[in-house]
Amino acid sequence: MRFAKFEEWLEDTGIAEVRNRRHYIMKYFKEILHLEESIAEEENREKVKRFQKSVTYKWWNNKYGKIWESDEFTDIIIMKIIEERGFIEEYSDVEELMSSDDTEESEDSDEHYEMILRNYWIENGYEIDIKEIKRILDLKVEYEVIKTKDFMEYYVTIKELDNEEIIKELKKWYNTNIIECPLCQKMILIKEAIDYNEEFEIRLCKSCFEMYRLLFKSLIPKQKKEILKKRNKKK
Repeated sequence: MRFAKFEEWLEDTGIAEVRNRRHYIMKYFKEILHLEESIAEEENREKVKRFQKSVTYKWWNNKYGKIWESDEFTDIIIMKIIEERGFIEEYSDVEELMSSDDTEESEDSDEHYEMILRNYWIENGYEIDIKEIKRILDLKVEYEVIKTKDFMEYYVTIKELDNEEIIKELKKWYNTNIIECPLCQKMILIKEAIDYNEEFEIRLCKSCFEMYRLLFKSLIPKQKKEILKKRNKKK
């Protein structure tokens, strides 16, 4: 999702309407999206606040008071971005977030994507070429798994195998090391999953755990009711 969809959501929910877009607003918006799962962490809250204050509002719901500094609205933005997986679930390429809202996806987006992944490996001390990154992607390993050090450590021990053997080994590794977050469907390391056992028991990724923590600790009963209703339907 891009900023236009964010604006649409604000209006449809009766929260606010954005007066106009300015370059710095888009810059701050892309910055908070690029935080990915870490957006809910306390140290990144000020970045959300900065985006919130940068927006010029045509109108807003009075229950939020001064909406540009409302803590409740900050929580809502964080929760919505997490809930919608950063408004990027329809894009396979994180580089899309770095382009302007009016720019079409470039022909070399795949190459940019592969370079981003390769950089993750190099930063963690693993030399890898683009050809090997493409091979991993062809094996259908998820982006969020590829960039973990645990996967890097394991993959270098099996990369000399043929693809069929690698697939078999990866299945074993997934079974003992990876689970799917039931809320956002993102694949995460089991050791990084967090047990949430207040309103109900569930194992979540860090970002979804923070969303639930914010949601159920805040005074937003309507949203709390909707989340629980959606969860009950899935059972």
